[in-house]
Amino acid sequence: LVRAADVRRPSSDPATRRRPSGQEPVPRPRDRRRVRSSATVGHVSVKLCDVAPDGTSTLITRGMLDLTQLGCWPSDSFGAPGRQPSPLAPGAWLEVRIAFEATTWTFVPGHRLRLAIAGTDWPNCWPPAQPFSLGVDRGSVALDLPVADELPSLTHEFVSGPGPSDGDAEGVEWRYEHDVLARESRVHSRYGGRYEGHDGIVIDDLYEGSLGISTTDLSRGWARGRSRFDLTLPLPDGTTTVCSTESTLSIHSDADAFHVELTLTAARDGEQFAERTWSDVLPR
Repeated sequence: LVRAADVRRPSSDPATRRRPSGQEPVPRPRDRRRVRSSATVGHVSVKLCDVAPDGTSTLITRGMLDLTQLGCWPSDSFGAPGRQPSPLAPGAWLEVRIAFEATTWTFVPGHRLRLAIAGTDWPNCWPPAQPFSLGVDRGSVALDLPVADELPSLTHEFVSGPGPSDGDAEGVEWRYEHDVLARESRVHSRYGGRYEGHDGIVIDDLYEGSLGISTTDLSRGWARGRSRFDLTLPLPDGTTTVCSTESTLSIHSDADAFHVELTLTAARDGEQFAERTWSDVLPR
């Protein structure tokens, strides 16, 4: 479901606008609607976009809610701590509010707002354990968009960056795969590089991860990730030493739970001197 509207100046009703001064925060955007699922599970994904006159759509911010977690904080920003998730009653309407990720945005006259509503946001979010159809009451959809007419004076100067260089894509991977034989969809990403820190320290970092989901059984999914930091530090005698840390994450899901294992290792000059592993089983 996608709805677009012209960008117009909101009313001056103090209930819909705030004029921050100094320390007064501007609340996050949020929207509300009535939805229903055809199954005992369901997700709602909302994305707010800026649509230019030529049709180009730019993501501003987004939000997500597992409907079985409705009313359960922190999954539901408007929920209560300690409340437990529960299966949905198929076909029953639910009043849902979703807070968007915090950001700021300047709207240009002639552009439009697009509010996109969907039942999934894979691979950004783990899908529910079974297929479902999401119903939305169009007349109930409402968007609260705080507006700041006046902002505190800037204390930092922001200038345009140099932009990407020819070498920025070197070693970077981002790909989607669909394995027909294994009946699985996958995503893989990898990036990292070398940069200089303070006091002569040189840092090499690496981030990579893969995740997949069965196309025949949505409850079966997995994710594997790795991050590594190598710090080359100068020593008083003119030599250097390399201190390294690496963390690996492995998650797989079934119909009832997420199975999580996290391992952290530390090494100096290639020799490991510490390792610790955490594991847990988290109910869906």
